Amino acid sequence: MAARDLFDEIAQAAGLTAIKAERTQGNGATRVVYDLTDDMVFESSDSTHRLNELEDALSAAQHEGRDLRVTSSFLGHGTNPTKCGVGYARRSRCICIHDFETELTHLPASRAPVARFEFLRRLQEENPFNTTTPKGGNNDRV
Repeated sequence: MAARDLFDEIAQAAGLTAIKAERTQGNGATRVVYDLTDDMVFESSDSTHRLNELEDALSAAQHEGRDLRVTSSFLGHGTNPTKCGVGYARRSRCICIHDFETELTHLPASRAPVARFEFLRRLQEENPFNTTTPKGGNNDRV
């Protein structure tokens, strides 16, 4: 538990957040996919949006006291503008779209767990806990 908390502190200091599932199915499997990309178009009942516009559209809808819903056309099918709800994943700090038909929650591909592994690789290369000097350096400690 302490190691995980320490990692979370290091990640947070680096400006990263761990992606944790908001919901799971009965078998415990996460129902989150990281497939939203900048080139997708999201169609609501009265307009279309790009991924980078959804957060502002969601804020405007909430200000007006309504939900923002989009079709599943961003997945290549669907024209029902009530099928998918747009929201904000607090833990991931990003926009998300929940498909009520498939029960999948879609998040930006840029937030995929691969980014966590990239962070770990960089952390390993730039190990802030390494007290030894680089190869060829002076290893004498005072």
